[in-house]
Amino acid sequence: MLVKRLLEMLDELKRLKFTRLDVIPRHVVFSRKGRRMRIIDHSNSYIKESPYPTRLLQRFKRLNLLDEFLDHVERIDPRIYDEWKTGVPEYFKKRS
Repeated sequence: MLVKRLLEMLDELKRLKFTRLDVIPRHVVFSRKGRRMRIIDHSNSYIKESPYPTRLLQRFKRLNLLDEFLDHVERIDPRIYDEWKTGVPEYFKKRS
């Protein structure tokens, strides 16, 4: 499932001590069969501080996929869901 892979990728960025977890969706690349995921051009990853994937959430909102994405996040990793809900509440206003 793609949402699970995105969450794993964000966890890996944290583990590697990246301070910028805000990934631009167009910089997430999947293999043809969807088995591999890579981030390209993740500039300023250790310089800028952005602990939440706001651009990813923004893009899902623009595509009218935010609620569906957050439903999956809540089911897969409730801890991350709660962390994001506290950190970037503007994306959760309609969900309360």
